[in-house]
Amino acid sequence: MPAKAKITDVARAAGVSVTTVSHTLSGRRPVGEEVRGRVLRAIRELNYRPNYFAGAMKQNRTGLVGILVDQCRNAATGILLEGMEQELGSRGYEIVLGIAGLDRAKGTRLLEKFASGMVDGVINMLPQLSSDEAELIAPSLPLVTHLRQASAPVYIDYEEGARQAFEYLRGLGHRRIGCISSRRRRMNAADPVLDGCRSFLASIGEIPDPALFADGDDTIDGGRRAAAQLLEQGVTAIFAANDLMALGVYQRAYALGLRIPEQLSVIGYDDTPQAISVYPLLTSVQIPFGEIARYTVEGLLHKLDGEAQPLQPRVIHPQLIVRNSTGIPA
Repeated sequence: MPAKAKITDVARAAGVSVTTVSHTLSGRRPVGEEVRGRVLRAIRELNYRPNYFAGAMKQNRTGLVGILVDQCRNAATGILLEGMEQELGSRGYEIVLGIAGLDRAKGTRLLEKFASGMVDGVINMLPQLSSDEAELIAPSLPLVTHLRQASAPVYIDYEEGARQAFEYLRGLGHRRIGCISSRRRRMNAADPVLDGCRSFLASIGEIPDPALFADGDDTIDGGRRAAAQLLEQGVTAIFAANDLMALGVYQRAYALGLRIPEQLSVIGYDDTPQAISVYPLLTSVQIPFGEIARYTVEGLLHKLDGEAQPLQPRVIHPQLIVRNSTGIPA
C-alpha cells in the first residue's frame, strides 16, 4: 500500500509553501488562481486527504459553529440560517446544523455531541431547551440561546408586532378577531404574540375570549385546523403567529368558499417570501432577519473571544406591512 500523501508532498509537487497549501484548503487567506490551480491538481494527483482533527487540535479550534433548530420547513428559519451562515462565513467559520424537532432528548444529545469538541460554539434555537438548561448541558462551550435569555444578543418585541396587527384590524372595524399561536415562540411557557394580543385588548378595556385563541402547531395543516375552529366562533379576521399558519387559513377559507379579504381578513407574522407568493398578497408583521442574524452571531463571537460581559441586547421592533388580505368586515 502506497504511503499516505502529506501536506509537504502537495507543497513540493505544486512548487509552493506548506502555508500556501493550507490557505488554499481553508480559504482564510486569498490565493491567486494560477497557484490555486496548481495546488488543487497536486491534491488530486496525490489523492491527498487533510487530517482535519489533527489541524483542529493544533489550532485549538475547529472553525465550526453548531446551530440547533427544531425544523427547517418554515421559511423564516431558513432565511435566518442563511443569514447566520453568511455572517459566520465572513469571520472564517462554517456551520454544522442539528435538527431535533421538538424532541427534548434528541436536542440534549445533539448539544452534548457539539460540546464534545466538535464545534467551537453553539447557537441554540430549540424551543424546548432554555438558556439555563443548555448551559448546564454544555457549561464550558461558548453558547447563545437565540432570543430567550436575558443576555441574548437580540430581543424581538413580538408583543409590539401583535399589538400593531390587532390595532389595525380593530381600526378596520373587526370585533371578532381570532388568533393562532406559535409553539416555537413560546418563551418561559408564554407566547409573546398571544401576550401582545391580550395586552392590546386589555388596554381598550376588553376581556380576551378564550374561544378566539387556537394553537396552529406552526404548520400549514395546523393553521387550517385552527382556522376551522375559529371560523365556527364567527370571526371576521384571523391573525396567525407565522406566515405558514396564515397560508393554512387561506386554504380553509377557500375550501369554505370564503373570499379574502371581503369575507375574512388574514394577517401573518414574519413577512417571509411566502407572503407575496399567494393571492391576495398577505398582510404580515415584518421582522428584519438580516439584523437578527448579524446581532446573534456578534453575541456568539463575543463569547468565543472570551469576553466576560455580554453585549447589550439589540431591540428589534417589528413593522406591520399592509397588503391585500385585509379589509373592512362584511
